[in-house]
Amino acid sequence: MRAGEDPWERPHGTVWVQWEIRPWKTDEGAQGGILIFAVDISAHKQMQAAMRGFCRDFAAGQKVDIHFEAGKINSAPAPDVSLCLLRVLQEALHNAAKHSHVRHFDVRLACSTNELNLQVSDQGAGFDLESAMRSGGLGLSSMRERVRLIHGTISIDSKPRGGTTIRVRAPLAVTAN
Repeated sequence: MRAGEDPWERPHGTVWVQWEIRPWKTDEGAQGGILIFAVDISAHKQMQAAMRGFCRDFAAGQKVDIHFEAGKINSAPAPDVSLCLLRVLQEALHNAAKHSHVRHFDVRLACSTNELNLQVSDQGAGFDLESAMRSGGLGLSSMRERVRLIHGTISIDSKPRGGTTIRVRAPLAVTAN
């Protein structure tokens, strides 16, 4: 079996295709031919590309180092989920660059069967979460509200001089409540 992902240039733009080629055999064991499976994965690539591009551009503009790691995304997330995760990533990196006093940040995007997991972390100054929430700033509150609206969960782990990790679990599809 062979498998891969390739761009396919179409008149309306690039389509990303995930493909597999599998030989099959007859009941007698003779080579019967091959089966080719292809799936359009453009939406998966678009979200990853947007996040990767933001990290690259933000790193260049802020003169910081961002390690971006993305696993395979099994199915296209809902547009609201993609946008939410991108906005949380943007806010988390802006906050980290402004407050952490370090120049290196880690971003991980992973996918399980029915959810996406985003993690943004640094080993910087950290902060007291309760004090930050009481200060009236909009960054942390807006991240929490965005994630709530897509029925996801967010955890913010931080302590003074202990760095910060923001973890978001988001469903691939948003259901009405």
